[in-house]
Amino acid sequence: MNARIVILTCLLVVSSVFSSKVSAQNNPYEIDDQVYDYFTMSRKAKGTDRCIPYVRAGQQVALDKGDYKGLCVITSSELAHYFALGDDANFNRVADELRKISRQYGYSQYYYHSFNSEVSFLLNKGRVVSALDLANEVMHEAERENDAYGVFGSYRAIANIYHLRGNKRLAVENYKKAIDWYWNTDLKETQSISQTYFDVSTLMPAKDDSTLFYVEKVIETAKTYADTLRYATAAALIYSAREEYDDFYRYFDYLEKENVLNPIDENYLSILLTDAFQRKDFEEAERLIHENASSTNREVYGEWIEYAKAKGDWKMAFENLEKQQDHKDSLATEASASDIAEYSVKFRTEHIENQARHKRQSLVIIVMVLVTALFIIVSFLITYLLLIKHKQFLELEAMNKVIDEARVKAESGSKMKDLFVQNMSHEIRTPLNAILGFSQLLSSPGLDWDDAEKEQFSKAIMNNGEMLTMLIDDILNIADIESGNYSINITNVSVDKILDSSISSVEYRVPDGVALINNAKLPEGFTLNTDPGRVQQILINYLTNACKHTVKGSITVDASLEENPGMITFSVTDTGEGIPKEKAEHIFERFTKLNSFVQGTGLGLNICKMVSQKLKGTVKVDTSYTEGARFVFIHPLDLELTDYMKA
Repeated sequence: MNARIVILTCLLVVSSVFSSKVSAQNNPYEIDDQVYDYFTMSRKAKGTDRCIPYVRAGQQVALDKGDYKGLCVITSSELAHYFALGDDANFNRVADELRKISRQYGYSQYYYHSFNSEVSFLLNKGRVVSALDLANEVMHEAERENDAYGVFGSYRAIANIYHLRGNKRLAVENYKKAIDWYWNTDLKETQSISQTYFDVSTLMPAKDDSTLFYVEKVIETAKTYADTLRYATAAALIYSAREEYDDFYRYFDYLEKENVLNPIDENYLSILLTDAFQRKDFEEAERLIHENASSTNREVYGEWIEYAKAKGDWKMAFENLEKQQDHKDSLATEASASDIAEYSVKFRTEHIENQARHKRQSLVIIVMVLVTALFIIVSFLITYLLLIKHKQFLELEAMNKVIDEARVKAESGSKMKDLFVQNMSHEIRTPLNAILGFSQLLSSPGLDWDDAEKEQFSKAIMNNGEMLTMLIDDILNIADIESGNYSINITNVSVDKILDSSISSVEYRVPDGVALINNAKLPEGFTLNTDPGRVQQILINYLTNACKHTVKGSITVDASLEENPGMITFSVTDTGEGIPKEKAEHIFERFTKLNSFVQGTGLGLNICKMVSQKLKGTVKVDTSYTEGARFVFIHPLDLELTDYMKA
């Protein structure tokens, strides 16, 4: 502990003179001190109107004094400014400019820095596939050029991608690769590794002693004032999580003295909230959370959960936990859709390039044929040999084309499989997390829940358990249908019994204030030759969707012999949000979801369509109904009792 305090004190003394003018190149970047001063001011003004004037002044001084490394450094600050603003056009312009001058004057670390910044920029835009592709391309280029900084930066960029996607294990693994690479190269003589140790410390469990090791490494490897602030930030976060508040306030006081605790930054917001909670100043805590939310345009459910826990308001904590989970579900769904879109664009681009390549190859073949024709008059034997060779070439090319097409199809299938597994993993994890969370709330000692709350938690556990069962059933049904193991068994059964069983299966799902009505008007004792389990499967799917999308009014189940003569028409009609006419014909396609915020895989209605076909019936959306949604299942009346159909 004493050694840490001595190191921190020494760095504080160094940081206190950074703003004063000293002898030339007496700074961590070994650039002209006047350029460094402008760099420091521009970094502090990042994202504001004051930044660019500092950058332009610093660039002019660097050019006047021939300090080309300083020119790269101050230009990297401009890149960080447009990164913070999310300005695509200016970010790309400055990135190209930085690559040009860094190559021109031989400072390759800033060439690779521009690419790593672009990777992070793509991540912020949600273009994860493009970011990962770029990071791997830069890694390969750095390895070819044997550039130590390029490889180091690529490891960090890949780690950042995994960090964003929530894969802490792979993120830490790549950060550690960057650390190992750093200590085995000459980078330790010129570059700071403090940021990487900081990143690892934020991903490790706070109460794990090895986390403190990485926090200590932040200060031991510090080279700049920013590294000092980074250490104080990491230490404050760790001791806050460990509830060691004496140590927390030592670093909090330093950060407060340095006037850097801006609530717009998530780490600083967490530190400021810890201080507010310790002082029981909940009004200040609310102000900080609102300021961060309005400035960053991000959801702050986690901060509201900590706020509610500090106040002892468990109902508020529970409500924000539900909102946070729904938000995560939405982001995961959007991320999956974004990945699929990027893969689709990439596939189309590759297809166009392949077509162009085949055209060029065809042109080469034509030229060869013409040349061969000219030589026919010279020698029949030579022409004959060339024709044989040409034929072999065409056969080989055709074989290669078949192989290439098979490879592309295999890769496409593998990608779609991975995306399907990722989506299913997310959909399974959501109800499991809810079941575990509510179970922990019910079993936590010292929490005195009243009967209404216990009933609410129990209902949530039952709903999510049922949701998980339906999800697994959907996956198994799809697998059975596609593998040919899905069977239809026709028996004579009461239609009233089918309707009653279907309704009773979903009664507990019906929202408060919504009426569930059986409006079937059939002859007394009417029976039907069908597979009752499969008909119930379709109706329960319809009813479950209606419960998800109806918050008031009614859900009506009907069965009619008049609507489609010679058939029986089952229908589920609700007063919910409805389905746009232009999307009605796509609603039964696989993975189709009109509302990504509602739980579900997009498989249920597709299964209904396939089951109805096995029963020689049809499913559709009644677009003439405008008060909500009306799903229809038309079933024939003439199925033979001996019919047995297997998918």
